[in-house]
Amino acid sequence: MGFVMIMQFPVPYLDELLSSVLARFIHRQGINADKQALDILFGSRNIVPSSLFQGHVQLLLSNAGHLWNISPEQVIDDHSLLGVFKPFMDAARYDAQKQELIHGTKNQSLTSIGINASKLIWPHHFRYCPVCLKHDIETLGETYWRRNFQLPGMSCCPVHSCLLVESEISIHSSQRHAFVAAKSEQLNLSIGMGLVPPELNQITLARQIYQLFQCRTFNHSVTQWSGYYQNLACSLNLMVGGRIDHRLIQLMIRNAWGDNWLNQNGLSLEIENNWLLAIFRKHRRPFSYLHHLTVMVALLGTSMSIGKECTKVDIFPDKFSPKKRYFTSEYDSRKAEYRAIWLNLIRDFNSLKDIRATKEGTRVYSWLYRFDRDWHIQHSLAHVKKRHVDRRVDWAKRDRELVKKLLSVENRSYLDLFLPRKSRPWYAKQINASNLIPDKLAKLPLCHCFLNRYQESVEEYQLRRLLAIVVDKLNHGQAIPPIYELERSAGLSKERIREPAKEVLRMDISRIARQARIAGGYKVNSNSRHSSSS
Repeated sequence: MGFVMIMQFPVPYLDELLSSVLARFIHRQGINADKQALDILFGSRNIVPSSLFQGHVQLLLSNAGHLWNISPEQVIDDHSLLGVFKPFMDAARYDAQKQELIHGTKNQSLTSIGINASKLIWPHHFRYCPVCLKHDIETLGETYWRRNFQLPGMSCCPVHSCLLVESEISIHSSQRHAFVAAKSEQLNLSIGMGLVPPELNQITLARQIYQLFQCRTFNHSVTQWSGYYQNLACSLNLMVGGRIDHRLIQLMIRNAWGDNWLNQNGLSLEIENNWLLAIFRKHRRPFSYLHHLTVMVALLGTSMSIGKECTKVDIFPDKFSPKKRYFTSEYDSRKAEYRAIWLNLIRDFNSLKDIRATKEGTRVYSWLYRFDRDWHIQHSLAHVKKRHVDRRVDWAKRDRELVKKLLSVENRSYLDLFLPRKSRPWYAKQINASNLIPDKLAKLPLCHCFLNRYQESVEEYQLRRLLAIVVDKLNHGQAIPPIYELERSAGLSKERIREPAKEVLRMDISRIARQARIAGGYKVNSNSRHSSSS
């Protein structure tokens, strides 16, 4: 078997996804059992493949390194999608993501990189260029999945300027442990080629995404990107006085891309505080490559180069400089006077704006801000906050609307024993309120009561998983399996199982199985909402 592996292990192609390389190996070996393929490649049958972010690289090379002379870092650089995110992450976070793909025991890259939480629209099926496909068949005798074609925003081939074709092969295979190969017989060789004019922004975007993989750029922090965009707005004269003209920038982005394209790629600008507004403010989180390139292409034109723009980011400081502190020799002797005046002012006026509209208020405010800032912030912000009432949202109305949706979800899902854990995030996702419910739950008392009543604890979830298996067996006239098999079917290990589930396995399962044998088998009515609790 080892000799066959040496002869048949494929040479990786340019920009080929790691999962595509492994799929071609499995196909050449003629291995039909997915678990057997995992055992050969990784030495473990518990690996779950990922088409876009295949991890366990060190484990792979420890088993196949004698066939593929390459370092783990080079595998990530040449055959993963991580490189497209590199310039927009700080070095520590990027290294953590790389180490997770190389050494991680569980591949959680889709979550840790932020893809699962992102609003970007990722493709559901593999995409290919018809010209590249024809060239592959003629020169290589086979084809493969190119990594850059599977990214959001990539609608055309950067080499041949033709539209990408969406195949019928799903990126997320229905077989959990299978690698998905690019089989030419499943792809349409006779499909027509749709050329994209070179002056369109989509061609520029595709070429810049491709360039991100080719050029070895440095990591940049959110602080550096904040400085870059402030400088970009100034250099393009997108300012109103000393402030950035966000309305003009949004108009330019919409004119360049169109609302349809923005919505199709998860870059909608419909809400008031959208991603475009945040990218020109102080960055509090990293943005993806598509957010950055969408802005750059629209504002800088089709001649822009992401490599050159990244070199401009290098000049900005990695950290925000601390605010300048002023000093006066009169501080100790005058602070009591200014503090007393300020306390009188905040008692007599309703807002900070009204205070600063007076000559005395401006004088005292400036002195305290410069020389007694900590005390000043402590006493002024609390005053302003106390008088500020956000009336943009009717929270009582929204609370009623959301709790109705939650009750509807509960009514629909009550009888389904095989659902995932019905936790707070699960309920929030069902009503498309993933961000609202955790952040604003204090303003949603009805939703808070609902979640306290209906969300499942880990113990309740484990009990439901056991119940689901027992009910299914009894409804199909099958014997209840042994306890160890029940644990395995319910995914309960010795490390994770909680005490209530242990108690049920120890006492109740054997009793139920014994009663079923005495009765000669009986059906459990899982469709009855009003069942006995005994």
